[in-house]
Amino acid sequence: MINVHISAKNLSPKELKDRIEKTLKNCDPDGVVRIYIRGNVSEESSPVLLASSLSAIAPSSMNVSLRFEDKGSSYFRSRQIKV
Repeated sequence: MINVHISAKNLSPKELKDRIEKTLKNCDPDGVVRIYIRGNVSEESSPVLLASSLSAIAPSSMNVSLRFEDKGSSYFRSRQIKV
């Protein structure tokens, strides 16, 4: 399992998507990746974190888990996403 921490603070939707995409490209395509999002996610960036968006980025054999570290975020939740 690979744990990755990404700070979403002040990131545009494109920057957040690019950061996630770069991170996943550096991981084993058959691996299990746990992404921790730090900071508040803007309304504009939230669609990047949907399962459908992550599925388009990650290899189909990769298991991605998405967690939000900032409990004050309106998007705080933990979810398992099979992509």
